[in-house]
Amino acid sequence: MTLLTNLSSSLQEIERDIWQKLSEGTDPKRTAFRYGTLATQGINGPQQRTVVLREVQPHERILLFYTDQRSAKVRELTAHPVVSWLFYEEATQTQIRLEAKATLHTRGALADACWARVPLSNRQEYMNELAPSTPLPGPPTESNVSSISPEESEQGRIHFTVVAVQVHRIDWLRLNRQGHQRAQFYYSMEGLKASWVVA
Repeated sequence: MTLLTNLSSSLQEIERDIWQKLSEGTDPKRTAFRYGTLATQGINGPQQRTVVLREVQPHERILLFYTDQRSAKVRELTAHPVVSWLFYEEATQTQIRLEAKATLHTRGALADACWARVPLSNRQEYMNELAPSTPLPGPPTESNVSSISPEESEQGRIHFTVVAVQVHRIDWLRLNRQGHQRAQFYYSMEGLKASWVVA
């Protein structure tokens, strides 16, 4: 990751800390940045949902999450491949907003590699014959995950999609009674530009 020479040391530390915390968020035992609120542009306006951060590639500024190929968010990202992803750490009262461009991977090496790491219990989520948001006559019945074999779980592969988002802007905010701090980071072909802004 290229840094401009005029970037202050404190901003460099914040930017490094952001990517460190995001990377730690892929560990299920570290929940602060495990779940984030993803916003997309829907037909009737902005749509938000909580998604699980699955993988972080700091040098490429890429974050991955998984979804069902039949979901509304896939249709939304196909039409408008831009997202805003919000994370919050209560312990430090730190908010991170990411602006990024999304790329969908339903086939190919990346999707295959990610699918291979999906536990058997999670693969069942992609085996449903009904698409997400399909109306039901009542509460869904519980299913027996132990009865599904690895071979049977492959039925869900056709619906499995990896969403890779490449970050181009970060808005960092730390709340403090003595005074809030806020900084913004912009990534471009020229490298990284960062500045303090009014909170």
